[in-house]
Amino acid sequence: MRMLGAGLLLVPCAPDFAAKGDWDGQSFRVSYRRLTLRHGQWLLSERNERGFWENEGDFPAERLFPK
Repeated sequence: MRMLGAGLLLVPCAPDFAAKGDWDGQSFRVSYRRLTLRHGQWLLSERNERGFWENEGDFPAERLFPK
């Protein structure tokens, strides 16, 4: 998580379950989430893609997150 102005950037990573709920043991999805506080309410914008991310190293670039 990274604080950014009036919001937060979040990067969860989880197994990419198929429609049947099965997991192949290798596929993951990364969610790039931006929470923005506007007029006292939190707004969520999110983008998902296949991939893997661990919190070991640099935080993903802000350009990867939806506006």
